[in-house]
Amino acid sequence: MGSTSVLAGEVAFVGDDLNDLAVRPYVGLLVATADAAAPLRRQSDLVLNAKGGHGAVRELAELILKRRGHWTALTENGWRDRND
Repeated sequence: MGSTSVLAGEVAFVGDDLNDLAVRPYVGLLVATADAAAPLRRQSDLVLNAKGGHGAVRELAELILKRRGHWTALTENGWRDRND
């Protein structure tokens, strides 16, 4: 992605309107909120249950943490600053 070392496949983007479709070629995961415009919901990789401004990003963060196997430790031990 531009001058960074981040690859498009490593980027998730959460959107809710038609203009957000423009990022599709540049992200690995296009995510729509529950109340997103219908064309965005249809073309997204994932549609969240939460509406924008009502926990959508939190929902995505939880899904990612669960998928990576970090959710249980986080819920048992709380957040700890880490860089690994």
